[in-house]
Amino acid sequence: MSDPAIIVIAPEHGDELRTQFRRYEGEYTVVVAPDLASAEAHGRALQDAGTPVALFVTESLVPGTDIHALLVKLRGVVPTARRVVLSPWERFRAEAPALRPGLAKGVYDAFLLLPRGVRDEEFHSAVGELLNDWNATVGAPVVETVSIIAPSLTGVALDVRGLLERTGLPVGVHTPDSPRGREVPASTTGASGCPRSRPSSVGACTTAPRWRSPARWRGSTPTSSAAATPPARPPSTSPGTHAP
Repeated sequence: MSDPAIIVIAPEHGDELRTQFRRYEGEYTVVVAPDLASAEAHGRALQDAGTPVALFVTESLVPGTDIHALLVKLRGVVPTARRVVLSPWERFRAEAPALRPGLAKGVYDAFLLLPRGVRDEEFHSAVGELLNDWNATVGAPVVETVSIIAPSLTGVALDVRGLLERTGLPVGVHTPDSPRGREVPASTTGASGCPRSRPSSVGACTTAPRWRSPARWRGSTPTSSAAATPPARPPSTSPGTHAP
């Protein structure tokens, strides 16, 4: 899989935003588009080529397009991509009341001030948080801490994956016939066929004893005299007396 993409719609501040997003080019494919049509075309072409789109960034004013309609269209192109609206300093306060309802409804993910100079780390911290959220919930992990091997996304597999994702562990799910699905059992099995976590000195795999609940013991037939005979109780004593 190629690097994820960041698509920037910048009809007015293209040069400034191209400079701001240059720092991400080492790990992301950055595309700067002048309008919505170009951004849509780039988004579909990237996905067809196997490149996921992680982030859409758009200026608040795009000629010929209402910003709310634009954001809905971007969500239709790539539903999982994060969406950011940028407003320049001179319009930020005036545009905020009209844009905040869309943010509250989840139409987009952040309403940010367009950077006014180099090294605007507050702006890049917000962008980095959105990219981190996308990588944690959508993007395939580059290095998996935990690999789940399951023939399908059963309830157990989904529960385990959800738990691991909530704890922040990079996790992947693979079928048994996939390359990773064949690699994991081979790497965790010794020459005798036993899991490496349970070595056996006699050449046969050992298994953990099965636990039986007390409720299942009731009514069962004892298999030995020791199990059938209750242990003897010590003789009772009272103060001032000694047991013989």
